[in-house]
Amino acid sequence: MAKKKEVITETPEVVEKPKKAKKKVEEKPEAVHIYHTGDDLEQISLELTGVRYKIYAILMKSGLNMNTLKDGDILRWEI
Repeated sequence: MAKKKEVITETPEVVEKPKKAKKKVEEKPEAVHIYHTGDDLEQISLELTGVRYKIYAILMKSGLNMNTLKDGDILRWEI
């Protein structure tokens, strides 16, 4: 005699992933200076960072360089 094959069907269990808690966005304080043509960059660096030699770091942080710096650009530095 032939044996009957049993068909077993399983329904997959739905596993809920735990919801991630939303991270709070913290605003970081920053010092800001608006550049005008003729301003002394060393003096601006001294005001924002406390040292004169970080001119290029300020420009990089602000997304600028010496070639793209123009009147009215905002120079930023995190405190």
